[in-house]
Order: sequence, then structure tokens, then C-alpha cells
Amino acid sequence: MSEFIIAIHVLVFLSHDMKSRSSEELSENLCTNPVRIRKVMAKCKKSGLVITKAGVNGGYTLARQGRDINLKEIYEAVGLQIIESKWHSGDIESDCLIASGMTSYIDELFSNLNKVKLYCEEDIMKKYAVVYASKTGNTKKVAEALVKAAPDQFDMFDAADKPDLSAYELVAFGYGVDKGGPYAQCRDYMATISNKAVVLFQTLGAEGMGEHAMACAANGGMCLGKGNHILGFYSCQGAIDPKLIEAMRKMPAGPHSATPENEKRWAAAASHPDAQDLEKATAFMQHMISVYENYFKKMMAR
Repeated sequence: MSEFIIAIHVLVFLSHDMKSRSSEELSENLCTNPVRIRKVMAKCKKSGLVITKAGVNGGYTLARQGRDINLKEIYEAVGLQIIESKWHSGDIESDCLIASGMTSYIDELFSNLNKVKLYCEEDIMKKYAVVYASKTGNTKKVAEALVKAAPDQFDMFDAADKPDLSAYELVAFGYGVDKGGPYAQCRDYMATISNKAVVLFQTLGAEGMGEHAMACAANGGMCLGKGNHILGFYSCQGAIDPKLIEAMRKMPAGPHSATPENEKRWAAAASHPDAQDLEKATAFMQHMISVYENYFKKMMAR
């Protein structure tokens, strides 16, 4: 347990100013031996929580922002066993099956209890879910950007896996647009999402916030099950599948054929979603979380 405490203290200390700190500096702050610090930090480094730098100004630095590190990662890094016992009943040399077998049974029991505790803690930590249906990868990129709004609070799923969302408070569902709405392959699953606070997001070849995008978002909302509350939606342009573009170029004259205007739009879409689109997606989700926590939950509690 002490290694877990040391790891938490060091990581919090390092996240304070993101400076490199030696084991001696850290031991002074923790009031413990530098050797113990180095032992624990070796495990944290192996797990990707910290990086080391040699030299006069060297030491330990966080591998990423402290807000992006959760207790589960630290738990796994130090190999912590919350439920354990240094004493065992019985005697493995005994002729009695119970006395000789109890040690291995208790060890296995405690191992399983630790796994159950770890999974339960992980489930408790996750309040929100992001689910995406993506053929070209565009919508998945946006889903990953949404998760960045609160990494320790989100689970992310592919809609093709049909995840059970019953335990989540807020669900963000995203899809690529096809024929004016969500992909046909994900509509049946969308209909199973009910009685949730929902945020929708979509990618499409047309302008992200144009008239067509608004109509597609409305169609997406109608694909959901009953009793949902849609808090908002995010829409951005996404690169069109090259195979689809080739197919449209062979079409006879019409709204989707290779007109100069459509060719220009297809070319413009090719660079999306770009870094700016993804930054906006993260900011959007942060706002949606604020709306959910500060207004929606209070309204529903009345």
C-alpha cells in the first residue's frame, strides 16, 4: 500500500508545475528515502506515467498532463493488491486436504477479489460514454476528440459492438452521414438508446453546419429510442471515401454527379476533420458536460 501512496504523492507533486525533479527532491517532499522513490518511479516509468532525464537538471517528469492520469493506472503501475494477507491458515505439508489446500484457495480468492474491486472502481469512475459508427475513420477521430474533454470520465465504444449503455448518465453518439442521416447499419442500435441525456455528433461531406447538415442531424435524432433528452449536436465536414467519389463521377447528371461545384466540395472535404475541427469538438463536449452537470441534472431533480 505504501508504494501506491508514494506514487500518488509524487505524481501530484510533479503535476503541480510540470518540472523535472530528482529523487532527492521528491524524497524531501515525501519525507522518505530516495531509494524508495526510485523503486516506485521505476514502475511508473515502465507504465508510461513518467519519463526520466539524465544530467545535472535531470530527474522525473510526468509523461502527460496530471489530469489525464487516473487512479486505475497508478494502481496497475505499482502492482497494488488492495486485498491481501501475509498470514495463511493451515499447513501445506498436512495430510488433511483442508489444512493443506487452504493456502492456495485463499490466494486465488484474494486475487479474484482484487480483480473485481479494480473493475468496479473503473466502472464507478466512468460516467459518460462516447459511441461512434465510422466507415472512413472520420467519426472515430471526432469521438476521440470528445473523450479528451474528460478522459477519466469517458468510455468509448464502436457502435458495431452494440455496447450496453444502461450504466452511463450521458451518451454521445456519432455517425457518418449517408443518404441524409446516420448509416443504415447503426440505426437499429440507435433505436435501443432510450431515456438518456444524449449528445449527437456527425461527419459528412457537405459543409459541417450548413442547411443539409442541420437536416441530417434532425434525422439522426429521430433514429433514437424513446425518452431521450438531446442536449446538443456537433457536426463537421469529413473526407469522402475515394471509392464513393469515383462512383459519383460515373453518375448521370444530377445532384450527386461530378459537377464543378461538387468537385470543389469533395476536394475541400478531403482535409477534414482537421486539427481545428477536433479542437472545436473537444471544447463542444466540455460545454455539454457543463450543461449536463450544472443545469440538466438539477432540472431533472426538481
